[in-house]
This record gives sequence, structure tokens and C-alpha cells, in this order.
Amino acid sequence: MKRLCFLLCFFSVIKCVAQPGLPDSLFGINGKQTYYPGPNTSGGMSCLQKDGKIIIAGGKGGDSVTLMRLQNDGSIDSAFGNAGMI
Repeated sequence: MKRLCFLLCFFSVIKCVAQPGLPDSLFGINGKQTYYPGPNTSGGMSCLQKDGKIIIAGGKGGDSVTLMRLQNDGSIDSAFGNAGMI
């Protein structure tokens, strides 16, 4: 099954849908997952890897770029960078 994931607010709410209009119940809690990495985090982009993992990109003040990777179920991929973030 293909999955569409989109970022509502960087590191705030990530929502995945399995089919148009239907939340993916296997992702996070009822298709949504919330993260807060700290203050001054700005919006960004997300992409779905071929293996189903989700990369989220955004800024954390100045010229700094932050990347975060999630597992298929919405949990942080701790094998990526430093506890899921770089």
C-alpha cells in the first residue's frame, strides 16, 4: 500500500494517509505523530524514502539545517545521525 505523508508544521504534527482522505492507522497515533525538538524551529520539507522511512528537513535559526528521520510507524529512527537527527 502506498502512503502519502505531509508535514503540517515542522516537527510539530506529521500526518500520513494510506488512501486519499483516510488516516494511516499504523502511523503514530491515529495517523498523526507530534515532535518538538526545541525552540526556534522553522518549517521545512519532507520526503518519503523507498523503504518507507520519512526524512524531514527544516531550520533551527540562522543558516542551520536540521534533518530528522522517522520509521514507517512514525517513531524516530535512532540509527539516523544522533538519536534520529542531524
